[in-house]
Amino acid sequence: MSGKGLGAVSGGGDDGGVADAASVLTQRTLPDTSEQNCSALHNGVVMSGEPHEPGNSSSSSQCSLHVWSKKALLSRKEIPKHLQFNPYIETGYRPLLSAWGCLMSLFYFHNETINIITHGVPMMYILVWWRSLLPWADITVPVLPWTHLVSTVSPWVGSTIYHLFMNHRAGESCYKSLLHLDMFGIWITQSFGALTTVYASVSCLSSAWIWRVLAVYCFVSLWCLYKALTARSAMARRRCFSLAVVMQLFVFYLRSTPFGGGDPHAVIHYVMQASHRPPPPTHPSHATPAWCFS
Repeated sequence: MSGKGLGAVSGGGDDGGVADAASVLTQRTLPDTSEQNCSALHNGVVMSGEPHEPGNSSSSSQCSLHVWSKKALLSRKEIPKHLQFNPYIETGYRPLLSAWGCLMSLFYFHNETINIITHGVPMMYILVWWRSLLPWADITVPVLPWTHLVSTVSPWVGSTIYHLFMNHRAGESCYKSLLHLDMFGIWITQSFGALTTVYASVSCLSSAWIWRVLAVYCFVSLWCLYKALTARSAMARRRCFSLAVVMQLFVFYLRSTPFGGGDPHAVIHYVMQASHRPPPPTHPSHATPAWCFS
């Protein structure tokens, strides 16, 4: 209401008219203040001059509605620079939030929801059903199944945490730490996840050659980790695992030669990333730890 209109009402000497005008003015200004407070609370910082009253149920209800509405999401131009890396997504960004606010973003839709779900569901599946994922009794090297299990779950854990907390209000330093955690999980599965295949592929060689190949593979894996943590772009992060992939392809080729080991029937399962359980031996002389063939 304009000052002229309010003066006209008060000029009439009617106290009731003044009260009505003040009530109307209050009703028109309260929603903006409430929305500002809700936005401030949702972002985890106090932006308005008025302190938030926890006992105000009306304000809490309005804030709850604000958090669950599309008003809580921002456009690409409204978020910090370190989160503007995807030029193909213009809307649906979460504002900077506290850790609790990031967790609560699980319950409304935004542009990271699909990423969180597609990484979180496999993570929970592995953590719940890990005992049934491997033939534990058939593996004679105890460290290999545990290495494989950790390698299987690591990328899902790192990526879920990264996508869920990437908009934390701690800023760019926190984002970079989460990105490093994500890359570390990917590195574990790319490096140690293939350790079982590398070991099986060279199992028919002498012990000295087995340790040499494993030592070289571990050195290459550590070099890939260094490149992944120091990469400056998404493409550089993809290329950092190229040397490890080349070595994995080499030992994969070794399986097809007289010097290679591993079950020959498992090759198709390795390519298709499907489970494989070797057939039981038909003769005691065939019951060897490795599938060495000439």
